[in-house]
Amino acid sequence: MADEAKAMATMIANIEKQTGKTLRQLGDALAKSGLSKHGELRSFLMEEFGLGHGQANTVVHLAKGAQGAAAPTDDDPLALIYVDKKTDL
Repeated sequence: MADEAKAMATMIANIEKQTGKTLRQLGDALAKSGLSKHGELRSFLMEEFGLGHGQANTVVHLAKGAQGAAAPTDDDPLALIYVDKKTDL
């Protein structure tokens, strides 16, 4: 578990260094974008901030988790399907 936390911390530090924005600022940019779908948000980050697919994906997951939405995990494949408006299903 410590290795995963260290890897995540390194990725976040690299994202912040690359974009010149904090994770909170990137989350705010997502909120102001008017987009809601995961793929749209990921593409927005890739186009606006030059992030790679994995980096943008991580930022979207972290931002959605910070907004109270459950971030899907690989442990539960259904969590990948039933997110956002579909969580009560």
